[in-house]
Amino acid sequence: MAIQNNKKIAFFLPDLRIGGAEKVFVQLANSLSEQGYNVDLLLAQKAGNLFPLVNSKVPILAFCQGRKSQLSLLLSSLKGLYFYTTNNKPDVIFSTITGANLVAALVRVFLPNQSTKFILREASSVHNSGLVYRWLSRMLYPQSDAVLAGSKGVIDDMVSYYRVDRDKAHLIRNPVDLTSIKSQASEKVVHPWLLNNDFPLIVSVGRLTTAKDFVTLIKAFKLVRDERASKLIIIGEGECRAELEEKVSVLGLMNDVDFLGFRENPHPFVSSANVFVLSSRWEGFPNVILEALALGRNVVSTDCHAGPAEILSGIGGCTLVPVGDSEKMASAISEKLNGELDVREADIRLKEYSIKAVSQKYSELMDSI
Repeated sequence: MAIQNNKKIAFFLPDLRIGGAEKVFVQLANSLSEQGYNVDLLLAQKAGNLFPLVNSKVPILAFCQGRKSQLSLLLSSLKGLYFYTTNNKPDVIFSTITGANLVAALVRVFLPNQSTKFILREASSVHNSGLVYRWLSRMLYPQSDAVLAGSKGVIDDMVSYYRVDRDKAHLIRNPVDLTSIKSQASEKVVHPWLLNNDFPLIVSVGRLTTAKDFVTLIKAFKLVRDERASKLIIIGEGECRAELEEKVSVLGLMNDVDFLGFRENPHPFVSSANVFVLSSRWEGFPNVILEALALGRNVVSTDCHAGPAEILSGIGGCTLVPVGDSEKMASAISEKLNGELDVREADIRLKEYSIKAVSQKYSELMDSI
């Protein structure tokens, strides 16, 4: 039975679409609620696929219903979060993803005498943000009570680019639900490449966007396949899908690359892979690497800013390669197809990211500000 905690806290984010930051806040809201905190989940708009994952004890409040323009969404969020804060007087509001962070910081400016603490969690590398976002963030992020991120690189970014006081910046790792991941990995899925062990399988998971740089992965896979029969599965959806499918066609890989689109549960595919690959140009903190390690997979990742090196450094069976270098990526993939993950080292690293350990860090942060 959870011990009742007097603190009332809220987690604020744009919506509950599938994404690393969204999963982090759902996991933390559930965990802290189970620990006895009075937790609300606040959304700019009611959208997304993660609603079933939210604990029934955690109320969900959406400030905007249905599709709205960016301006309408911004105004609804500002108004909604302002009145939520003044009416409910939570002890702490956590926000994540740049748009929601800017709204939270602006509400903090509007309520200078409010006792509520506003803590902004940056989900991605900020040195690639647009000029307008960077200008607004530079003005507003320092007005928060604290900022946090899952990697040292993003913390450094906020200090350098957003002029956040170093004393306000906190490193708290992203949580990974090992029990859930392993359970989901056992789900039966039907795919010929999972049933046929004649060819090694390479898997990657991520939104089909420029940031994830699947073009480099496809080019690297072409080099691997030219040397050894193999297959590549890419799980995710996004605006670059047509471009990537065209690249696969041009390279003559139609029979060896499969775009599965969005999968609520990608873990059975990752669990069946010989190698998991992250090809990103930049990250904030790539949870998919942790999930691959939890499933005992060898990992090849770009040494992008920020996060992969902090996770993978020193773990046997994992390799970092330069961003955009398809030849070195291909060489690393080929090497790891027959390699074995150092499970002991991976397990030691994963303990840092358990939900229990991470939620405890959030509790400590709330008590310290």
